[in-house]
Amino acid sequence: MRLTFDRVPGGCNLHRCKLCGKVVTHIRNHYHVHFPGRFECPLCRATYTRSDNLRTHYKFKHPEARKIDLNDFMAGSLALSSNDTMNTLS
Repeated sequence: MRLTFDRVPGGCNLHRCKLCGKVVTHIRNHYHVHFPGRFECPLCRATYTRSDNLRTHYKFKHPEARKIDLNDFMAGSLALSSNDTMNTLS
């Protein structure tokens, strides 16, 4: 992932995307713009490129179905990073 970004001189935590030239602070989120993952809701099949967007969808669209582990239904899609501390949808 780091190969796709250059650090902006003088910028505090700013990186320029080598693919589109956009300057971003969250390189992981921007990376998925060009290389989208596929995070699918197990209840309604809505599809998102980022796991945090799926969590937000799940929280507001399916409040009755709580405490489902994301790893149970994200098999076959991009896995969460190891530093992602929110493993449940609650």
